Amino acid sequence: MTLWRPPRSGAAMLICLAAAIETCLLIVGACAQSLHQTTTGDHRLLLLLGLFFVMFLIHLRALRLALRMPAERISVRVIVAVAVVFRMTALFSNPIEEIDLYRYLWDGQVTRADVSPYRFSPRQVSETAAGDDIPEDLRRLVQARDASPANAVILSRIHFPQLPTIYPPVSQAVFAAAVWTTPPLASVYWRMVAMKAWFVMFDVGTILVLVHVLRLTGRHAGWLIAYAWCPLVIKEIANSGHVDAVASFLTVVAVAAAVHAVGSPGRPWRRVFSVGLCVGGLALGVGAKLYPVILLPLVVWSVSRQHGPRTAVLSTVAFAGIGLFVLWPLVPVERLDAIPQSPEPFPPPQRAESADLPPVPPLAAAVEPRDPSQSLRAFLSQWEMNDFLFMLLVENLRPAADLRPEKRAWFAATPEHWRAAVVHSCQALVGQPADCIPFLVTRVLLSVIFAGMAVNWAQRAARSADPAALPQAAFATLAWFWLLLPTANPWYLVWALPFLPFATRPVWLALSGLALMYYLRFWFSAQFPTAPACGTRYSGAQFFDFIVTWLEFAPFLAALGADWWMRPCQQGS
Repeated sequence: MTLWRPPRSGAAMLICLAAAIETCLLIVGACAQSLHQTTTGDHRLLLLLGLFFVMFLIHLRALRLALRMPAERISVRVIVAVAVVFRMTALFSNPIEEIDLYRYLWDGQVTRADVSPYRFSPRQVSETAAGDDIPEDLRRLVQARDASPANAVILSRIHFPQLPTIYPPVSQAVFAAAVWTTPPLASVYWRMVAMKAWFVMFDVGTILVLVHVLRLTGRHAGWLIAYAWCPLVIKEIANSGHVDAVASFLTVVAVAAAVHAVGSPGRPWRRVFSVGLCVGGLALGVGAKLYPVILLPLVVWSVSRQHGPRTAVLSTVAFAGIGLFVLWPLVPVERLDAIPQSPEPFPPPQRAESADLPPVPPLAAAVEPRDPSQSLRAFLSQWEMNDFLFMLLVENLRPAADLRPEKRAWFAATPEHWRAAVVHSCQALVGQPADCIPFLVTRVLLSVIFAGMAVNWAQRAARSADPAALPQAAFATLAWFWLLLPTANPWYLVWALPFLPFATRPVWLALSGLALMYYLRFWFSAQFPTAPACGTRYSGAQFFDFIVTWLEFAPFLAALGADWWMRPCQQGS
């Protein structure tokens, strides 16, 4: 006798698949523990990753089922409601292997104390005594630290406390709003939940705007599941609490307005409103996280084609004005030569030896303000994590003569004398230390390649009469930007995922599942902190960098290349 029969109705089957995802999320919520509650890798990390991968497979099955159903039978309200339930379930779980929330919470406290979050590093605040002769703004931060045990705990858990915050002002406004709406006596856990709740609101807003974009472009409503039920999005925003939800929402608003402006000119006032919303959304997105600036050529070319070069010029000027206004707090108030700097502000880039990010310049505690741009410059010049294409180039440029065997990448095949010649030539040209040259050269080379790709997609989208061409180009631009980054954190992939319904090749659907392999780095780092892993010469973190990333990226890129070879004319490849 059959104990269970699968439902014959497609809608009923979707509900069953949603229930399966919800069950997995409930298990994750029961098992997840913060990095500060247990040692890394000791809280069933493999089980949690396995559950997320199961959710990813169910999510793909649900997407396939929805796309096979007639569009009129798809209930957008049900898809959105289920997505909200998923996020509410993950909201109350402890962040899995993530601690960025502590920086957000402290930044919000700093703004609440009426002090610029770019002025002092957390270490300066934590190491300053209350009775010291200190500036008034630093004194207010010390008082905030001592006013609540939760604030002291948050301050002690911030990653890289020697650096001031890197997050732009729009994100800082969200941090402050979350702190202002949280009871002062709330525990650390409930403060984290409150902060994540704000990000979830922006994430749900992204889903609602995406519904509008799908309708404008004539896409099947079932495509909403690609983002709304995506386990990676749920993990990175509702569970881990990453501020990228804010920038992602503003970016989707900008692209939706651009699609409306290009595809439905309408009356003049509607055109002005659509173009203004597009420019304002994109500029505010840059104020939340800098990456949306890469979509400016796409938006400008598309607007220029429909409304003429004058509108495009005015849009660019407005974007620059709003962007400079919201980013102005990042500019140092004091002269740079008067701001105390580290003896070695930009040490040679190198891969992390632990589960943490690459090392940053040490700073002694002091009462003088920091350079607000220091963290951003450090991030752009030395951060490297979970990369693949960047790693292939940089390891084939880095001289290996002075490296120990366990530090040498097995895939570095270029001749040693060629690497040395390139490094010495570039060093003489730019005057940077030799150890920094491979990273800088790779960064510049891939930036130039990406710029050419982005301009090509923007031109093709501007020439196309298809209203879906613009979000299609937006997806290609953001997805390849992530693939070429030296720091390909999985939550950065969330930037591109709202536009996944417009990807021209089905293989892109696999990327959000493969990106979850990033968290294996924590497990390998905990299990093999110094000993070689799995019969190789590499310890845990380096084993992930040089071995596991191949499993994460190589099959996907091979499948993408094979698909492009068979169908080379697809836009956005």
